[in-house]
Amino acid sequence: MNRRSGCSLRVDSFDMTLGNVTWWRHQELLCLEPIKNAVALNELVVTLKTALQAQGLEIERRPFCPHLTLARDVRRATTTKAVSELRWQVDRIELVESTISSQGSVYRVLPTKPPT
Repeated sequence: MNRRSGCSLRVDSFDMTLGNVTWWRHQELLCLEPIKNAVALNELVVTLKTALQAQGLEIERRPFCPHLTLARDVRRATTTKAVSELRWQVDRIELVESTISSQGSVYRVLPTKPPT
């Protein structure tokens, strides 16, 4: 797989506002989701999927659900206070590798350019 495939797409900068705290029961996750429909983000996802399919890559079939994971292994819904809105400026695509370690999840942004 060419890791730079998606990263070569041009991204028009846009803001996404997160603020809905939700519990994903089956995944046991506490998440922060967009307050309103993330139209620009959904359009970017369609563009990215189209570009990756053109490269012969298999695409995730589950619906795209934008979120920021706050906590894992949350076994029951909890009462949460309202959170302040989190404005996130989207201006690029990065490929992030997620691994689980004894300290929890570790995320690493993979390089988008070949080493020189």
